[in-house]
Amino acid sequence: MNFIRIMAILLVLFMVVQLPPSQIPTDVDMDDGTRAIEPGTIITDDITSSVTWDIGGSPYNVKNSIVIKVDANLTIDTGVVMKFSKGAKLYVAGTLDARGKDPLNPFNKIWFKPDSANPAAQDWEGIVFMETSKDCVLDTVHVSFASGGVNCSEGTSPVITNSIIAYSHFFAIYCGANSTPLIQNCDVNNSLFAGILCDNKSMPIILDNHINTCWHGIIAYSGAQIRNNFIELCAVGILAWNSSSIIADNTVSHCHDGIFIFFCSPLIEDNLIRSCAGNGTRFIGSNSTFTNNRMEFNDVGVDIPYDSKNVVLNMSGNSVNGIPAKDLYYIGLKDSTIEGVQLSSGQESNFTGLLTNQGSITLYDCHDVIIDNCNISYNMNGVYAVNSTFDVYNSKFYSSRHGDLNLAESSNARSYNGSVNETRVMTGDDCYFVSYGSIQVQVKNYTLQPVQSATVEVRELSTIQNNNITTDALGFTETLLVKKIRVSSTGLFHYTMEVEVWSPNMTFDDNPRSVEIDDDVLVVFTDLGDIIPPEIVSTNMVHGDMDVAINSTIQISFSEPMNRTSVEEAFTISNNVTGTFQWTDNDLTFIPSSSYDYLTYYVVTMSTEAMDLQGNQLKDGLVVSFTTEPARSSLGESGSTLGIIIVLVVVVGIVTLLYMKRK
Repeated sequence: MNFIRIMAILLVLFMVVQLPPSQIPTDVDMDDGTRAIEPGTIITDDITSSVTWDIGGSPYNVKNSIVIKVDANLTIDTGVVMKFSKGAKLYVAGTLDARGKDPLNPFNKIWFKPDSANPAAQDWEGIVFMETSKDCVLDTVHVSFASGGVNCSEGTSPVITNSIIAYSHFFAIYCGANSTPLIQNCDVNNSLFAGILCDNKSMPIILDNHINTCWHGIIAYSGAQIRNNFIELCAVGILAWNSSSIIADNTVSHCHDGIFIFFCSPLIEDNLIRSCAGNGTRFIGSNSTFTNNRMEFNDVGVDIPYDSKNVVLNMSGNSVNGIPAKDLYYIGLKDSTIEGVQLSSGQESNFTGLLTNQGSITLYDCHDVIIDNCNISYNMNGVYAVNSTFDVYNSKFYSSRHGDLNLAESSNARSYNGSVNETRVMTGDDCYFVSYGSIQVQVKNYTLQPVQSATVEVRELSTIQNNNITTDALGFTETLLVKKIRVSSTGLFHYTMEVEVWSPNMTFDDNPRSVEIDDDVLVVFTDLGDIIPPEIVSTNMVHGDMDVAINSTIQISFSEPMNRTSVEEAFTISNNVTGTFQWTDNDLTFIPSSSYDYLTYYVVTMSTEAMDLQGNQLKDGLVVSFTTEPARSSLGESGSTLGIIIVLVVVVGIVTLLYMKRK
């Protein structure tokens, strides 16, 4: 955009320089007025003695370059017109005394112009004061359409006052090395390159002039005194380059750049720079003293880059759109807070344009600075930082032309409370920005009541950020600050945090849990309750037992307290056996109402419909079969007795038989 503006100005200047006299807003052709046209005087020879060119010989038609020789004096009366042929130049080695009477009356001026019906820049070569010239005066003269209007070459000191120097090709007035001209109350306009060009080691006094429609209003490579001039409609109002000038009390208006200081350190004080399309005041490589200047309505009020940071140390009393410039730049600030800054580039006072080319807050070599509770809008950057570190809290940025934050040369920043839009952060190499969001964890039991003293751990990429955090009586942790987004020269990176919760005898779904961090995140963990199914840990029955006593009870032990009703309903025993249940803690005993039948096959079943107190069904059911003992019958008992009797009878019979044989 700046390049386009500059080219537009250059095009306008070029067109203006090429305009014919009939279209140029100047009075260069008013010398003839209503007077009768006189044949005039043709000049071809150098001036070797003192002579006066009076109105009677006007116009003086200078056909070639001429020299006012050393010790010669040319005096020119008011109203005289000099017309110079193409390529002609007036050299002054002696004295030129040209004094008109009334700068507002064209008949009381002295005219230096080309001999052309359609004049254009470079139609003649201009006036050159040579080193031997002395006591030269140009007062109330009009010099136009020269290649270079007035050339004050090395060591000269003419007085140029109340005059108009217009439509020059290269410069209107040139101040050579060691020259000391006085240029006062002149109207310098429409010079393609420079209105006044001050070469190295020149020391002109440039005072009370009106300079307009030049590429550069004034260029100072020197120790010029530039005071109380009004400069407008130039690409650069005043350019100081390798200069020790004094630039004071000037008004620079409607230029592209107002005052541009380039690798030099002039004194700049009490100037008004307003309505410039680029920078009001701009510094590059400077250590200038900068005091009591006003920048208003410029596209950018002031440009003080890092290489000119000492200007900040040397400045005082300056304002940009009514705001003290000292409040916009900070150098070497450490462990400090910038608080409550409310800036909208002066718009609250009806100013337009931005404050600085850096930031509404500019930090140079500042470390561990806190920017708190600030609202900044309509700026180039909200905060611009070089070789600095800072944190931003509770602040808002709006309508930045470049970025909310602009970090350069090893600057790092952190933002909290959603103060900075991460997509509006600009970072250079070796710079990074991290925004922090907040995360709070709440823990509830399965009945949605708060769980106190639950332990919470927050991890970033498996690295613990917050650990051993516990919940309060309402089940909440404190608010934890965690990384949200990182911005660097490699791009934008979103952080994901891993959150894990522990509480005795509780189980939480999705634990640990990955959490995308926003400005404020509440993560709720709810206990799932007892989700572990109960198990049968033992029974007194052996599957397949063939000799179970008919009066045996059946015992089953569970892994946890059970819903006794569901267990009793899930218990069955074949053959329509009935009985009662007896519980001891987690142990169930089934007591049959009557003894089992002898030598009978039974099947005991505990189905998975049995549940624990939380309603979890039995993990595995139980099926046990057994056979009761055989019956002890009465026939068996009498047979045994009969056997004994038979044995006794046999024994008695045998004994009796033996006894009878003896007899």
